[in-house]
Amino acid sequence: MKKYKCPNCHSTKAVIRKTKRKSSILFYCKHCEQYFSVNTAPTPSFQMMDDHLEGHSFRDLERKYKVSKSTAQRVVTAEMARLPDNNLLTQCVCTRFSEVLIPDGKYVPIKGYSRDAVLLWGVDYWKHDFPLFFVAPSENYQSWEVYFRSLRNLKFHYKIAVCDDNKSLKQSCIRAFGKIHIQACYVHILRQIRSELRISKEPVYREFYKLLNYALSINVRHTVEYRQRLLGNLWRKALEKGETEEMRILSWLDGHFGEELFNYQYLPATPLSTNLIETFNGHLEAHISSLKGFETYEHAKLWFNAYVLKRRFTKFTD
Repeated sequence: MKKYKCPNCHSTKAVIRKTKRKSSILFYCKHCEQYFSVNTAPTPSFQMMDDHLEGHSFRDLERKYKVSKSTAQRVVTAEMARLPDNNLLTQCVCTRFSEVLIPDGKYVPIKGYSRDAVLLWGVDYWKHDFPLFFVAPSENYQSWEVYFRSLRNLKFHYKIAVCDDNKSLKQSCIRAFGKIHIQACYVHILRQIRSELRISKEPVYREFYKLLNYALSINVRHTVEYRQRLLGNLWRKALEKGETEEMRILSWLDGHFGEELFNYQYLPATPLSTNLIETFNGHLEAHISSLKGFETYEHAKLWFNAYVLKRRFTKFTD
């Protein structure tokens, strides 16, 4: 028969069983003359893990399931460890993906570390699927190289990567896939321009920004020549007015991004922004914000593995 320890004096020899009500057993300790109860109902480990993935911290699980924080952490960690590895699952059974990848990094806090870790992942545009993910200490070239080389080793033949202006990401992607084209996200470009021109406070460049916004965000069904003509018109107007700030912005677009503004032409219906992965990042942020940081790196890896698996096997709703 299992022996129960008194929570007050930690004795097992002086504990006697008194009565039982449903799944709760009442005990009496003759040593310290105190009563205590033990809940013998099986712990719903899978439900606890699911709640944890929905953003419930271990303290929340402690209150909901009436178990200690350490027990909640132990049960949830064991349940997540039993799940298959997402990256290995992709390698074994997933062979059909589209030709457009939208990669991005999401910074996440880990307790005890001064710098946040980063989740490196990417969404397959047509499948809305996440082939691989990695938890790295930073979003540098070496970390992204591991991610893209792992994708290449799975023989995924991506032709276009839509991303923000991250030099490490773009360089490692091109080195891994060779002939892949980078399509710059116009939303990130306009956000930077809006900040530099102080559009919200200064009305001087609002008309220029409005025309530039249209030129960069036009539907992909328009030809590259049409977009180039719109940008050329902006150049001509800036030269006629002698607007050095507008010419600086247009020169920066041409020199910094160049063909990255027009690479959508190589594949029909290529997105012009990273809105899809940003949506998933927002959904992820809503789940991890209430956790207030992961306990360890290992906890973060297990949590993200379980989260990505749940995301992949959950049907999309309207």
